[in-house]
Amino acid sequence: MTYSEQIFQLIEETTKVMKDDQTPKGPLIIGSMETTAAVRLPSLLTKYHHAYPDVDLILKTGPTEQNIQGVLQYDLDGAFVAGPIDHPELIQKTVIEEELVLITISLPLSFLLLYSWILSLNLSFMGYSNDSANEVTN
Repeated sequence: MTYSEQIFQLIEETTKVMKDDQTPKGPLIIGSMETTAAVRLPSLLTKYHHAYPDVDLILKTGPTEQNIQGVLQYDLDGAFVAGPIDHPELIQKTVIEEELVLITISLPLSFLLLYSWILSLNLSFMGYSNDSANEVTN
């Protein structure tokens, strides 16, 4: 390609970028736990698709650790996972907080352990941060 052809190509690319209206378009690959994908995401993703029809939304399901690795390896743009996640390269935002009530007649040790374990769970959205100095927040 000649020097003048390169200049014209750069001018054309610059013109396209300046005309871009910043409307999301193209592929968006999101990971999710299966239960979240089945129960929580259908209405959310339907609304997103109506708002941004030019986005080619791809949903991949898997366990939290697999989704974390997918984001870290740039296979996923983001993921809905069980959190909180403590990783210096990831940013997280709590998306859904649910009130879950566990009832019993007596308080056996196994119930108390189950209750403690349940309290440690919450649902977070995780995305990759290009700035590793970013603090992970809830």
